[in-house]
Amino acid sequence: MPYKDPEKARAYRRKWKKSAEQRKKAADRSRQRYAEDPDFRERNKAAAEKYQAANPLTPEEVKAHNAKYERSRRSSGLQKKYGITLEDYEQMLEEQNGCCAICGVDNPQCAGHVNLSVDHCHETGKVRGLLCGPCNSTLGRFEPDLEVLKKVLEYLVNTTT
Repeated sequence: MPYKDPEKARAYRRKWKKSAEQRKKAADRSRQRYAEDPDFRERNKAAAEKYQAANPLTPEEVKAHNAKYERSRRSSGLQKKYGITLEDYEQMLEEQNGCCAICGVDNPQCAGHVNLSVDHCHETGKVRGLLCGPCNSTLGRFEPDLEVLKKVLEYLVNTTT
């Protein structure tokens, strides 16, 4: 913070907050106009194409740029959605030997996913473990009512020959 004086610091925060709110409102107005006004949308697209033509990136540069920010994007997404850091995720993955906590598959890509999904209780938000896509979606179908899951298990045991 640029000010040690509490009053100046408060004034600085108020000014910053107001300018952030103004930027958000302006961005919202621009998004709405882009959605509703075809002429505005075409002018924006033309300007973006002109910029891209004047400042071309090679595929390698694009790949390097995306790789540079992928880790921080993943980390902030985990933090927002589940309240865990990327380091927490990696520790859980290591504790599970890189495998799904239910079926033990060690290749989430076989189910069309890049990473194992974070399994969490929808009522409490508590993270339970990492699951492959099929196990996560199956568990999600039964989570609200564990009695149904018990009946499914009982059904499978009784009907398997």
